[in-house]
Amino acid sequence: MSLNQNLQQVAKVQGAFYEIASLVTEPARQKGYYETKEVTKAQAESEIGEIDVTDIGFCYPSKPDVKVLNKVNIEIGNCSTVALVGHSGCGKSSIIALIERFYDPVEGKVLFNKEDIQEIDTKWYHQSKLAIV
Repeated sequence: MSLNQNLQQVAKVQGAFYEIASLVTEPARQKGYYETKEVTKAQAESEIGEIDVTDIGFCYPSKPDVKVLNKVNIEIGNCSTVALVGHSGCGKSSIIALIERFYDPVEGKVLFNKEDIQEIDTKWYHQSKLAIV
């Protein structure tokens, strides 16, 4: 391999590293995502796990002009098994990402036991109350 080809490969690696570093150091877009919040006694002792997706409107941050979800409503009862089924690109993964709070909706709310998931402790929610396969 010539020196020129090696330098081209090094430049590609540097470019890829820059992209990865910018993602890793980017601040979280969700307000309060990493903030530790008090888990109330009622939350900790609750055996209920209802999720309500209410009037959700959503656009990915990379494409703010493309609305992925518009006025979506879903009720998931306690101890329910739910399957989201639909054509490719219809918003199934987006709904899951919102329930997991990887993104926050542009409109509407995702509620866990009638509480906005933006107001509850994210770590507790993920470790104690949410199971997605």
